[in-house]
Formats: sequence, structure tokens, C-alpha cells
Amino acid sequence: MHPKLEHINKREHLKLMQNSNYDPTSLENCDFHVSFNNDHEDDQRKWVWRIC
Repeated sequence: MHPKLEHINKREHLKLMQNSNYDPTSLENCDFHVSFNNDHEDDQRKWVWRIC
């Protein structure tokens, strides 16, 4: 399958990371990648790659 490219809010992502119930590995058979997009001035924007 092709990678799914999504934009998510940085603050929302940080909330997820701080949530003890959040576990990226819970996504079965998915490779989860998150990185900042430094090409944009908007710091709230992140690239999220979900390869399933």
C-alpha cells in the first residue's frame, strides 16, 4: 500500500505522546513515522506517515 500522508496538530500530537494510553505500536502491521516539516513556517504542522 502507498503511505498515507496526514497533517496533524503539534499540540494534539504532544497530548497523545503524554497520554499513557497512547501506544504507536498498537497499530498492527503499521509503520508509524512522525517528523517536523521545517519547510513551513507553521510550527503546528507535522507530517505523519502511516505505512500499513
